[in-house]
This record gives sequence, C-alpha cells and structure tokens, in this order.
Amino acid sequence: MKIARQYHFSFATSLGALPRLNKADTSPAWMTTFLDILALLLTFFVMVLAMSSPRPGEFEEVAGAIASEFQSEERGPGISLPTDLSARPDTAPQALALGYVSQLLLKTMADDPVLKGGRITALSDRLIVSLPSDGVFKVGSAELSAEGKKAMAVLAERLALVRNRISLVGHTDQDRYTGDRYKSNWGLGLARAATVASVFRRGGYDQEIRVLTQADSRFADLAADLEPPVKRRLARRVDLVIHPTQSRSFNGGAG
Repeated sequence: MKIARQYHFSFATSLGALPRLNKADTSPAWMTTFLDILALLLTFFVMVLAMSSPRPGEFEEVAGAIASEFQSEERGPGISLPTDLSARPDTAPQALALGYVSQLLLKTMADDPVLKGGRITALSDRLIVSLPSDGVFKVGSAELSAEGKKAMAVLAERLALVRNRISLVGHTDQDRYTGDRYKSNWGLGLARAATVASVFRRGGYDQEIRVLTQADSRFADLAADLEPPVKRRLARRVDLVIHPTQSRSFNGGAG
C-alpha cells in the first residue's frame, strides 16, 4: 500500500525568496516550476521598466504638478497681485498643471532679453506672470516696441500649447496720463492688456481671454521699502493670470 506524501508551501519573509517544498504538503510538485517561471517573468518586467524612459512631456507635467505643491507662494517681492474678479466658482475641466506651465514659462522668459525682467508668482489657484511695460511698450502708449513684439510673439507661441484659461490685467504707476489718446491711466492700462491679448490670438491661443485693468489702484500694495523709481517700474506692467482650468466658453459653457 502506497502512502501519499503531503506537501505544503511556505514563504520566507525576505524579498524575492522562492517557496520551499516541505513534507506533509498536498500541493503538486509542478507548482515549484510554475512559481520559478513567475519569478523570472517578474524579473524580466522589472528590467524592462528600468531600461525604459518616460515621455518627456508627460514626465515634466507630473514633475511640475508635484513641484507646485511645494514651491513658495510668491516669487519676487513687491508685486501687487490682481484680484480674481470672478464671482462664480470655476467648474470648468482641468487644464495643464500650473506647476508645469510655470516651468515652461520660466525657461522661455529666461531666454528672452525682455521677458527675463518679468516675475512669476505662484498661488494655489492661479499663476501670475508679471510682464514689465518698460521695454515691451513705447512710453505712454499701448503700442508694442520692436523688442516687445518679439517677446510677446515668443510668449504667444508657448501659450498656444496650453488650454488654460487666462486673464490679462493692465497696471500703471500713479503719474497722471498726459497724452491725448486715452482719457486716463485706466484707458492706457486696458489698451495695453488688449494689445497683448491680440498678439496671443494671432499667435494661436484660442481659449477665453479676459481683458481687465486696475490702472494705479493697486499701487499702494507694492512693497513700501522700494525705491520710488523701482516702485514705479514694477507698477507699470501687464499681469498674465493663468488659471488651472480650461475656458468655459471653449467647452460649450457661458464664457
């Protein structure tokens, strides 16, 4: 009379240990070979993953999203931030992560002689790119300078790659506007923001653009310890506000 041997499998606690076949088990012996094959397949997939490289765009977007959670709230002192004038909650679909957009624009601005004078402020719900009017516009005018046209064209090319909704807010210093084309600083600030919006449109950006002005109403928000010339220079700017969502009008909503 044959006595059937019983076997059972036991696993060691160390990673990668193979099962040991002990007496008094009921499992068939072929299971050992089967588990060896599974272990080899697992090793093969780990090697494939280790030798592969992620797509650059996807990796940078994820890395930027993670970085945005840990970066400081503001980059560069002395900028008065535009108020979000929208009274309704933003329920539009999410667009590119603001951290990724920030990294994209930082590189673009650093390589341009005019844009490198701008500042980026990262908030939890929006990204603010402050574009200096000096060097971008002609003095007391909403007409772009030659260097400003090139700089805004470069920026428009980058923005055409994203679908984030944007706003443009014109700011001025407290010096009274003395020209004859606009009635006040408010008209000048709005015209400059509209000029930048037109360049973005021609550059291929097809999302909603809100054009606003706050003129010199936020001048007092600038750092009090700044030298007067620096303060006036920081006040003269157009803020590009980038939102984390897509345009409502682009998705069929009321824009």
